[in-house]
Amino acid sequence: MKRHIASVLVLVMASVFCVGALAQQMVPNPMVEMESPAAVEEKLGVKLALPEDAVVGACYAIAENLGEVNFTWQGVNYCLRAQAGDELTDISGMYGDFAYTEDVEIEAFKVALSLNDGADGLALWYADGASNALIVAEGASEDALLNYLIEIC
Repeated sequence: MKRHIASVLVLVMASVFCVGALAQQMVPNPMVEMESPAAVEEKLGVKLALPEDAVVGACYAIAENLGEVNFTWQGVNYCLRAQAGDELTDISGMYGDFAYTEDVEIEAFKVALSLNDGADGLALWYADGASNALIVAEGASEDALLNYLIEIC
């Protein structure tokens, strides 16, 4: 009986190990770190509009179709995402409620602003054949979002 229980335990442990190993092989990390915003643009065919004096951090190609650049500009940390497509899609990954929402027009862009003042904020727009999302995780303000949009237009 003890041998039977030991055999079953060994089989269970081996199965768990094999399933874990297979799962790791089957689900690769969709985020590939890139060298620069230009490298992301070249790989995905999207434009990542950054202010000239932005301090660029990490850059990613995500799931072979979404570009992301993290940067700091005028003391605010931003995440900019872009994804090629035929119409505006919310690619932000932010699905909470916002205290303030407004649709504005900056130059030729129609922009959907959403924010919790002083906390998180989001601007969504469609330009150059791509959906764009500008995300501020903390310290968001309408001015911070609008100043960026005015700068890149």
